[in-house]
Amino acid sequence: MTTRLVRGTGRSARYAGRRAARSRYLAILARAGFAARGLMYVIIGFLAIGIAFGHSGDQADSAGAVRLIAATPVGLFALWLLAAGFTGLTLWRLSEAAYGGSAPGEQKASARLLALVKAVI
Repeated sequence: MTTRLVRGTGRSARYAGRRAARSRYLAILARAGFAARGLMYVIIGFLAIGIAFGHSGDQADSAGAVRLIAATPVGLFALWLLAAGFTGLTLWRLSEAAYGGSAPGEQKASARLLALVKAVI
């Protein structure tokens, strides 16, 4: 009797996990993560242009971008938004690794492993 209860619970948990992985809210978090990543690239690009023209003493990398954001009046709030976006992107990648993506071919072990590597990075 206990075995049937555990099996049923496992299936319902797996179903709930798959449903959560394909939820609209997780898609919104993933998009926010992509936007945060894009914003970081834009800021790094501005830093690189400033360095090329001799206007900036910062480094053109993610640490320099974080310092530039933190120096603004709304810097702490912006950093929290970026952190939330990156967390959303990581959760989306982890759900792809656990349950596979929604597109054809994303259920394969290689695609799931790639999603896990991207989540770790």
